[in-house]
Amino acid sequence: MAESIFKHHVLQAGLPDHIGVDSAGTGGWHEGELPDVRTLNILNKYGLDSQARARQIRPRDMREFHYILVMDRTNYSAVQRLHAGRESAAKLHLMREFDPEPGDGEVPDPYSDHEEAFEHVYHILDRSTLHLLGHIRQQEGL
Repeated sequence: MAESIFKHHVLQAGLPDHIGVDSAGTGGWHEGELPDVRTLNILNKYGLDSQARARQIRPRDMREFHYILVMDRTNYSAVQRLHAGRESAAKLHLMREFDPEPGDGEVPDPYSDHEEAFEHVYHILDRSTLHLLGHIRQQEGL
């Protein structure tokens, strides 16, 4: 979901030639699959779509991306372990570091909940990715 929302903000800002967006998980158990139907429903509700297929994060992602955002502390630790001792261009952040609204620092995992939980996560990611874009624009002079 975050990938689709962030891509939308990048497109709206006229920066798709300057900012590439990708998504990956720390586990490979859904590799190759489309997003959960509830994610697709929420994205559709807001005029967004996703044809992205799940993939697992790779060590080379640390060299190829400038920013890596994770949803929770467990994934943060997993990416840090992947990052350890490797050449890296990536700055690792929790997504909610960019959320202007207070919270516990993590994006909740909605998958074992109802569609309302996906709606809640959509709004967290919408706010957070918009502020992430502002941060990147400032840091990168865009």
